[in-house]
Amino acid sequence: MSNFNTFNLYLLSLKKSFQDGLREKKFKSSNYNVSLGGIQPHRIYESSNIFLIQDLVNNDPIILNSVRKFTTNLWKITNLENDKTKKLHDFSWLPALNIKTEKELGCLIVDQWINNFSNYNEKYWTLDIITARLINWISSYEIIFKNSDLIFRSKVINNIVKQTKHLFKNIGLISGGVDKIKSLAALILVGNSFEQYEEYTQYGLKNLEDELGNFTLGLTNPSKQADLLMIDVWKEKVTLYKDMVTEIPNTIQPTSATWAKKHIFGFSDEDIKLEIQQIRLERAVSAELDNTATIITHTGLFDNVDKLYHTSTGSTQNAGGAPPEPGAAPDMGGAMPPPPPDMGGDMPVGESKKDNLNILLENDNILGDTFIDLSKGRNSLGSMEDQLNKLLND
Repeated sequence: MSNFNTFNLYLLSLKKSFQDGLREKKFKSSNYNVSLGGIQPHRIYESSNIFLIQDLVNNDPIILNSVRKFTTNLWKITNLENDKTKKLHDFSWLPALNIKTEKELGCLIVDQWINNFSNYNEKYWTLDIITARLINWISSYEIIFKNSDLIFRSKVINNIVKQTKHLFKNIGLISGGVDKIKSLAALILVGNSFEQYEEYTQYGLKNLEDELGNFTLGLTNPSKQADLLMIDVWKEKVTLYKDMVTEIPNTIQPTSATWAKKHIFGFSDEDIKLEIQQIRLERAVSAELDNTATIITHTGLFDNVDKLYHTSTGSTQNAGGAPPEPGAAPDMGGAMPPPPPDMGGDMPVGESKKDNLNILLENDNILGDTFIDLSKGRNSLGSMEDQLNKLLND
């Protein structure tokens, strides 16, 4: 069996390698790169968002020094580590430039990059690098677009459209998680920034909700922001559900509850069936709880307190019996016992009064409930007071 599984894995790896090879060949073809072209948007909107890029900005001094030192030959550097080369091509350093003094530097390097890598490149057109590059270019509006040469702006916009189309066509190759969320955010950003490309925003928003839900479930400790975002999403869903199943005056409700559960909450037919069964079961449980006083007339929870104070507080009045009228003496059954004879002297203190001075400590399984008799302490204090008075009088 193990040999069979190994052979299957080998076949799958060969299949994947073959598919990847065909895909790369397609991406490098001139026809594919021509297909990535698009219309020039009529208008561009500023979408600088410091909150979106604050975790993406790269302030690595090695990269920034390379940018400032090798301006005209930057893209010819080959001795950087793979990670730093990736950061150089995703332009995560661009928002770190000084807008006032390094605007021309930023535009020059972007222009040179387009001259060298305007078509698909297997190293620098990976989907994660494209995602970061789109976000950093669009978010650096004041460096790239504001008051820039019209020819340069048009060149950058055309390349952004080209990279975005490649990302949009192949976003399904991203398995999920943070990379997928960033790519969807990049599509939303492009759609919001360029007129006539709103379809990217709609696609990104539509898929971002599901991706955030899957991502949150995969976290060990979901972030508070993700929790709050999901709460807002569910609030909107619940509000929409109520609107869809609420009857409109002089007509009928827009949809049935079943339809709304399917299309708003994503329930399957089996989910809806199980939900109805669960609702019925919970209603039965609620009815049983309402009948508790009839079924359980004495819990025994207060027996130790009742034993201490000789008052019955733990029993529940039988639901079938009527309560005594106010002011009436309880009917104990039989004749009233005669009064006790007068023995003379002071009335002795009853046991119930003495017991009221006891304190319940805890329950002992062997010795039973343990009490402190405070009356003994009171008697001892009285004896001490008599002795003190005798000494003072002497």
